[in-house]
Amino acid sequence: MIIAYVMQSCPDCTLVKNEATKYSNLQIVDMVVGRQTNTNISVVYLKGIARNDILEKVLKRLNEIDI
Repeated sequence: MIIAYVMQSCPDCTLVKNEATKYSNLQIVDMVVGRQTNTNISVVYLKGIARNDILEKVLKRLNEIDI
């Protein structure tokens, strides 16, 4: 089971990032996807609950987006 959420960065995302500082197992990975769109996204997951193998696949696939 993987508990993760991918969100496009926005002003309201700051609230989620502020909560991450309170909970050590809430992890946020910021990245830019797309060659032309350069879309800022964040992958949010619970460390210790999300499966590492699936998380790595998700991050790899997101990095391969070529729009």
